[in-house]
Amino acid sequence: MDTAHDILALIRGRLPQMTRNQTKLAEFVLKEQQAVVFSTVSELAEQTGISPATIVRFAQSLCFEGFNGLQREVRWALRAELRGPERFREARKPMRRSESALGPAIKQELENIAALQDYHDPKTLEDAVRMLSDASQLLVIGSRSTASLANHFWFALNKAGLAAERALTVDTFAYEQVHRLDDAGCVVLIGFPRYLAELARIAKYASDAGKRLVVITDSPFSPFRGDVTLYAPVVSSSFVAFHSAPLILIATLMSEIAADRTERTLDALDRFEKLAERHDLFKPADQREK
Repeated sequence: MDTAHDILALIRGRLPQMTRNQTKLAEFVLKEQQAVVFSTVSELAEQTGISPATIVRFAQSLCFEGFNGLQREVRWALRAELRGPERFREARKPMRRSESALGPAIKQELENIAALQDYHDPKTLEDAVRMLSDASQLLVIGSRSTASLANHFWFALNKAGLAAERALTVDTFAYEQVHRLDDAGCVVLIGFPRYLAELARIAKYASDAGKRLVVITDSPFSPFRGDVTLYAPVVSSSFVAFHSAPLILIATLMSEIAADRTERTLDALDRFEKLAERHDLFKPADQREK
């Protein structure tokens, strides 16, 4: 799928139904994406000769609350297509003298977390919790940059007493793991830009095989779709992915799953604590070096 991007494909698909001014604006967005990303509504109005109110209504017609949502999605679409060298060059832009090295990353992650709240849909989260909590078996799939997220989720699921496996590379064994899931099993697939073709293929395989699928990805314009799809923005000011928002989403999922199965979770945690005590897995506080 052309990841540059579904938002642009959406605009192209709506062109026949648009008014004259909307068509003019849509064509500008398609041709001048950089200008859209870095312009305010007023600046965009000046560049296109279209009123700010029409620009806002145009964004709303695409199911955004306002221009900021459309602008954000176009920005993510552009960033999703950046290659490693381009991301590195962008990250090395000179900082202001008063700015710390942490500043750009913290600012971007705060924006991601704010966008996570914007995307939050209680009903979708509830559906995901129900599907995962009721599953007889769980398989969490992630690859390359999302392998660590998949491993983190798998660890938490097991600690809460759920029967979970992980696939941290998409190889023949990963397909075998999907195949072995019973009818009450569920696949969790984690995929972010740049969207890996191998994740798209195994997601399709799981769906074609009739397996239930929960997807964690970055936006509604991601090529990954599940029976339930959750969104966590990962816009990065580096060639290294930023994953604060996905980790918050995973932690929230685990908290809700644990609350949904309180007795079983408490039993699993209690059994682990007894095991830890019996085998001295952790160093007591009074024995730690001062």
